[in-house]
Amino acid sequence: DFTSWEPDTSTGLSEERADMAKKIHDATAQKAQARLDAAAAAEAAAAEQAANADADVPAAPEAADIPAPTNDGAASAPKDKA
Repeated sequence: DFTSWEPDTSTGLSEERADMAKKIHDATAQKAQARLDAAAAAEAAAAEQAANADADVPAAPEAADIPAPTNDGAASAPKDKA
């Protein structure tokens, strides 16, 4: 976890170097969080787009609307339109 790190001055870092290390670490954590947020937003947008695409697909025609084949293989017109 990038956000819970604190430079330890007991490792020999001077206060100035520890401050710089903390700034670098904080900037890295912010960039990492921005990447994670962007990835989550892209994933949510893709899921929403997929859901919208499913809603745009027309329904399959009812079986009664499909003409039955004749003996010669050609489809006949529906009875109410003949």
